[in-house]
Amino acid sequence: MEGINRVVITGELAGDSTFGHAAGGTTVATFTLAFPCDPGKQGNESRKKGFVDIIFFGVEASRWAALLKKGRKVVIEGKLQQRNWRTLEGINRSKTEIIAQKIECYNSSEGKRELHSIK
Repeated sequence: MEGINRVVITGELAGDSTFGHAAGGTTVATFTLAFPCDPGKQGNESRKKGFVDIIFFGVEASRWAALLKKGRKVVIEGKLQQRNWRTLEGINRSKTEIIAQKIECYNSSEGKRELHSIK
């Protein structure tokens, strides 16, 4: 049986996105998403936040890297990826990331939505 690997998460960018090229020349934008872990109490703005790295591959990654700035609210749809590696010191490390397949970006000043999908 094949498993389901789908994530939908909303939050705001913890910092500006970066743009570069992966091995083989594929364009890629990366950023960290801050998301609420705890709904908190009504009127209490000090909610706990979690952080997850997002990777966005595609020909429009450079355009999106320019739009995705710190504090911008987004909805991400994608799949989980886990990477494992060993450091030069011999320590095993792992990291869970989201590979974005769809980004919905909100322009808070205008309440406007910008939508992009990768096929």
